[in-house]
Amino acid sequence: MKKDFSICLIFLCFSIAALAQENGNEEHHHGNWQQGQQQQQWQQQSPDDRAKAVVSQLSNKVQVTQQQKDSLQLTFRKFFSDLQTYDVKDNPDVLNQLKTKRDASVKRILADDSKYADYQNFIASMKQHAQGQGNQGDHQDNWHHE
Repeated sequence: MKKDFSICLIFLCFSIAALAQENGNEEHHHGNWQQGQQQQQWQQQSPDDRAKAVVSQLSNKVQVTQQQKDSLQLTFRKFFSDLQTYDVKDNPDVLNQLKTKRDASVKRILADDSKYADYQNFIASMKQHAQGQGNQGDHQDNWHHE
């Protein structure tokens, strides 16, 4: 009788552990699903909408004039449009060229080394945020290949 009780107790412990692990996996998969949804929504936005969102967030970190905002929106619109035009997912050379071109344009627009450093920190933080959400390969994140 004690042996049967011990076996049942051990079985119960394993069952509880397995159930807890399964619940943890469901939460993990649900979190991945939400991230995938956010990612898909971002990717479905037009280059213009993406540019506006980026410049809006950037202008909260870097003090810019309205004229600079307008120029930055044009730069980012072109960048996001080019990302859609070219298949950069499998072509890191093209991606690096687009980023270099974008960053050179941003540097000209900001015309201030400290503002450009703030921009670089902003881009780095957005990339880190996107990677922290589980976006792999940097080709699926909100910053498209930062």
